Amino acid sequence: TNTSVLTLHATVGEADITNLKLGLVANITVDALQGTKMTGKVISLDPVATISQGVPVYGIDVAIDVPAQGVRAGMSGTANVILASKQGVLLVPNGAVRTIKGQRGVQVLKDGETVDTPATFGISNDTMTEVVSGLSEGDVVVIPQARASSSANPNQDQRRPAGGFRVGGG
Repeated sequence: TNTSVLTLHATVGEADITNLKLGLVANITVDALQGTKMTGKVISLDPVATISQGVPVYGIDVAIDVPAQGVRAGMSGTANVILASKQGVLLVPNGAVRTIKGQRGVQVLKDGETVDTPATFGISNDTMTEVVSGLSEGDVVVIPQARASSSANPNQDQRRPAGGFRVGGG
């Protein structure tokens, strides 16, 4: 095994392969080295799908830029490929984004009251969404939090405002 260049081999679904291209940067974690983060670049994408458990998947190889001490060939890990990034933007948690009267927005706490506030959103990841307009840094966004349903109607979806989340840059 040539270990001078360590490569993470993974598979992605057909919905994701169209967004990937050679040279994209990825954040890499290795299961055995908890808390260790590395970066890498996409170096190959399979042109043809293989079928895994009845679903078409495509192979992707991500070369690790500088392997962390302790990384060994054969270890399992995860590569999160960065499709887009911006700096100096306002961010809100994805759970705060909602549809309000047919328009996307958030609830903001103003003078002790929850106010529906339309907003325009940009790029997002698994946890956060960019706010393009409609909010200002320092606004307190209310994040709905699920709570246990009452025994009177256990199937009813009940939500209540949780603590506020101050809008911040990222």
